[in-house]
Amino acid sequence: MIAIIPARATSKRLPNKNFKQFFGRAIIDWALNEALKSEIFDRVVISTDTQEIPKSDAFDVYVRKNPTYEQTVDDVVKEVVDHYKADDYCVIYPTAYAVTAEHLLKGYGKFSFGMLNGEYKLDNGGFYYKGDLFLQGYEMPMVDINTMEDFIKAKLHAMTLTCGRFK
Repeated sequence: MIAIIPARATSKRLPNKNFKQFFGRAIIDWALNEALKSEIFDRVVISTDTQEIPKSDAFDVYVRKNPTYEQTVDDVVKEVVDHYKADDYCVIYPTAYAVTAEHLLKGYGKFSFGMLNGEYKLDNGGFYYKGDLFLQGYEMPMVDINTMEDFIKAKLHAMTLTCGRFK
């Protein structure tokens, strides 16, 4: 099982939004650290269109071969899945600041113990897949970030969360 965090740097509406500072660190770091902390993934992969993400022993950085703005998340994920030859994977949005290891573990538990019955609706955050079949979303409150105003709303929202991470 791999985790894929698709982190495009070339957003037209809010350039580099995945790397903007959010409570003292890049917003992507919140989701990345929780994916690593969950210890359920054989590999955590940041898929990106930039060479500027430093390499790490804790996670992989996959720089897409021919990135274009028109690529969808599905296109990006397919490229990573094909590269790593992954059958089972989880997609985590880089701006899913509210995701916790517990969210990931809960979704993974349902996924791995076959407690899934087809397709589940997702509010925001991420998905579990087996092959091409979408199996489970983990639900959590969050703000979709496309503009600087959305970024400010996300910060305000984060301060209302009971996890205590955002102060």
